[in-house]
Amino acid sequence: GLWLVDDYASTEDPTFHRIKKIIYKKKTKYQEVAIVETAVFGKALVIDGIPQSFEKDEFIYHEALVHPSMVLYKNPKKVLILGTGEGASLREVLKYRCVKEVVAVDIDKEAVEICKKFLKKFHQNSFYDERVNLVFCDALEFLKKTEEKFDVIIADLTDPYEKSQALRLYSERFFKAVKEKLSRKGVFVMQSQILSIVKHEQHLKNRKKIKKVFGKAYSYRTFVPSYSEPWSFIIASERNPLRLKKNEIKKRLKENKVKTKFYSAEIHFALFALPPALNFVK
Repeated sequence: GLWLVDDYASTEDPTFHRIKKIIYKKKTKYQEVAIVETAVFGKALVIDGIPQSFEKDEFIYHEALVHPSMVLYKNPKKVLILGTGEGASLREVLKYRCVKEVVAVDIDKEAVEICKKFLKKFHQNSFYDERVNLVFCDALEFLKKTEEKFDVIIADLTDPYEKSQALRLYSERFFKAVKEKLSRKGVFVMQSQILSIVKHEQHLKNRKKIKKVFGKAYSYRTFVPSYSEPWSFIIASERNPLRLKKNEIKKRLKENKVKTKFYSAEIHFALFALPPALNFVK
């Protein structure tokens, strides 16, 4: 049979997913996009041979990426998503009634159209919400050109492998551009690859740059079964996410009528709890 080999993090230690069928495959101007049906985790979005998200557990990743920052900035009205992809980050942001506008930027219009068509369970028609403004261009170009400021900026970029469109976005230049477009007390969050005892190089690289630009960086992670690894995120914010009170989080979720399957006030604090062996993440 067919197997999807996820060896992005290590060719010595790949994760295998059995493929039931290839639903769609196309080389766009920027990357190779495939939608496959896996035996265990359902449909998956694959870019340049690297799995991005799986139907059965993408909610863990996307809720972990979006909600800590949305709750940290009290009632954000304007949100920017860099890396629209399958529209699942968009889905999570739109759960907040306080949000008036979401600008979602992606370099690859064709890839987003493919996701729109084949991954309805992921985006749940979020693309068609009247609060959404879809922009198709390079993230750095967008940041340089836009006059707008945002309360929360979410970078859900592809990983920085050699052919990746996002490679040059893992840079101080990019983080400076992000900082300039944050409103006062604005919050920035970025997916930040694997953070484990044995695999953490990329996370530390990202963290060092973010800390240099923003002055503060808060690392957190959660285990995502389909990735077989603890996946990490970094928040840059004036306010420490751990200073939030549990009741505050509950109140903000309730006021906005936010329903989640993974994130909660309790999970919020668990996400930031790193073991002593990862004490070097400073």
